[in-house]
Amino acid sequence: MRENDPDRALRATMESFLAALESSVDTDASLAQVYAAQSAGPVSPDQYSVESRNPISPNLQGRILVVNDNKTLRQLIRINLELEGFEVLAAASKLQAQETTRQVEFDVVVLEIMPDYEAVGQIIVGIDPSIKVILTGVSTPTTEPPFPLHDQIARPFEVSDLVSAVSKAIAARRQPRAAPGEAKKETDSQWMSFSRPTGC
Repeated sequence: MRENDPDRALRATMESFLAALESSVDTDASLAQVYAAQSAGPVSPDQYSVESRNPISPNLQGRILVVNDNKTLRQLIRINLELEGFEVLAAASKLQAQETTRQVEFDVVVLEIMPDYEAVGQIIVGIDPSIKVILTGVSTPTTEPPFPLHDQIARPFEVSDLVSAVSKAIAARRQPRAAPGEAKKETDSQWMSFSRPTGC
């Protein structure tokens, strides 16, 4: 690891923290390291408000909403996605997710399995059907939830897995779609080619 690469150092610290979180060990020291690495010095976790909003910029790679009732994990996921250049907002509850989605357009929602997560997914997709939902926190592949699901990530997962899933979801959402009129023309053209008698 290069000493002049703070992002890589922070990522390594976060990987250790997530591993500790999954193994249910005391993570206070790891979290302190994350904040110290982020700010080039020790800071209090309260100084980093995961609910604070960044200015909306169309030049960023994508706009992500993280919905997770675990404050520590919510913070770590947000920090890591921001390191990749994404604009990230976070919500801790169904109400916060609903209000945030109403106010801001998102490419992807990273939704943790938590109480009412099915209702959260239905509300979000109901507000904006084009949003791609990625489900996290599953121990094994789940049955299909009552809302369109783009992807799911089982625990334990690598940070790179989450980043890859988010990037693919953004690409899928932003993929150009043919206008209804253009789609009809293409269908009519295909029908005519199949129905044209041989030899004409």
